[in-house]
Amino acid sequence: GGQAGTIADICIGSVQPPLTPTPTPTTTPTDPPPTPSNTPTSSLPPVETDCFPLLMSNIWNGSGFQLGVYTYNPITQLSTQINLPQSIGLVGQGIANTSTKLWVIDQGNFYIREWDITISPWSAVWSRDILSPNSGFPDLGWIGSSLSTYRDPITNIVNPNLLVSMGWNDLNIGGFQIVLVDISGTIWNKTVLYTFPSINRSTGDIVMNQNGKMIITTIDNITGQNYITQLTYVGGSWQLQLDIPISINNPQSIFEWGSFFYIPTTNGELYTIQTLPPYTTSLLGKFIPNLVSDSS
Repeated sequence: GGQAGTIADICIGSVQPPLTPTPTPTTTPTDPPPTPSNTPTSSLPPVETDCFPLLMSNIWNGSGFQLGVYTYNPITQLSTQINLPQSIGLVGQGIANTSTKLWVIDQGNFYIREWDITISPWSAVWSRDILSPNSGFPDLGWIGSSLSTYRDPITNIVNPNLLVSMGWNDLNIGGFQIVLVDISGTIWNKTVLYTFPSINRSTGDIVMNQNGKMIITTIDNITGQNYITQLTYVGGSWQLQLDIPISINNPQSIFEWGSFFYIPTTNGELYTIQTLPPYTTSLLGKFIPNLVSDSS
């Protein structure tokens, strides 16, 4: 588990992964106003984000957590911080976006903060907070550790009112679930899509591709073994298709680009894994930002 999330593809990349990543310096945004407003909170220069993945990190600055959002360019191997107003003090549990919206789950109160965005050049304006139905009870009002937009497995259409995340099972049973989160109202509600057979299994991040698949980084919380888990939609329900052990430490996040999945870790490392057998995993090296907790 941890802070995580993912997006639907805005466009499909065809670029092969770089041999080694090249980090770039980032800037630090200023403090936000006490309540959400549409006032910019930093003076970061315009960024052409195109269709590139977004990375999220939670960094302790000495007095509190600072949410950082970056765009990562697999072609140039560069990551660049982008402005996200009303995000300082927000500890992100997951990030997801479409071409016009961006969402982050708040770790403490389990609300979902929403922004209106323009992809390129990048701009973001706070839109609303979608409250938890009951932040005091995990099985009723907690979601976290992963976030993705929902792509209908039959029509392949992204619904901007639906997200996918990890939910808590009935506390008398234990364990975790993949849940569909309806954000059409002022309070979100969830529907169970899949329950992990083992109560020890939890998620890191979720990707929904255009082939009716759900790809998830998961971990066995007893053994510490990490997996790439794939669900497929068959006969009206989501079912387990693949569950592949991987030798990567802290694979919190995952995003797809071209014929590879990229896996940033909370150790500041970046891996790739093939999207087809034999699912070879390769370490690209260290990159900025460090402590990536989610991608979109």
